[in-house]
Amino acid sequence: MRKIEVKAGDRYGRLTVIKELEQKGHRRIVLCRCDCGKEKAFGLNNIRRGTTISCGCYYKEVAMRLRGKYGELVNTKLYGVWKTMKQRCYDRNKQHYACYGGRGIVVCDEWKDDFLAFYNWAMANGYKEGLSIDRIDVNGNYEPANCRWVSHIEQCNNRRDNTCLSLGDETHTISEWSRILGIRPNTLQNRKSSGWSDEDILTKPLRRKNKD
Repeated sequence: MRKIEVKAGDRYGRLTVIKELEQKGHRRIVLCRCDCGKEKAFGLNNIRRGTTISCGCYYKEVAMRLRGKYGELVNTKLYGVWKTMKQRCYDRNKQHYACYGGRGIVVCDEWKDDFLAFYNWAMANGYKEGLSIDRIDVNGNYEPANCRWVSHIEQCNNRRDNTCLSLGDETHTISEWSRILGIRPNTLQNRKSSGWSDEDILTKPLRRKNKD
């Protein structure tokens, strides 16, 4: 594979390359100067992919603007729910993007860039701390008509959202497959933990008395 050329003066976001440093394992490291004046070393792949665009000052500026716009609401758990919801749909670097944005799920325009709109909907539709947002139609988007706040028991089951299973062209989380197939999440999770293939997990019939 041809080695990517990097030279002093190359710009990536707010970063300007000063020089390439000694490689760490398989990672190429470059020393950069941020537009704010700070110099710092970064992985070349990170700045080329756009996952790192500044020394950190950009994200601090965004956080300050959001605090100015939303005040203390940015410190609430509901704000974290809003951020996580968007990351699932738009951040390709997140581990479980394939289960959400990777299969076309998006956040509606009403919520995507307006936390207050999401906050107002949540407070008017039964949100309280400890609940999780849940899509009624697992193939639908994050939008008012397709979302609800789940109970504590459902929330515990939905922690399995960290595991995605695929069958044919369909990919869903374990909790979503549970609703689609009518099989308990624990059964699907136990099969996964036992090393079953995704196809077997989702297609094998249940044994008597759920001994599987």
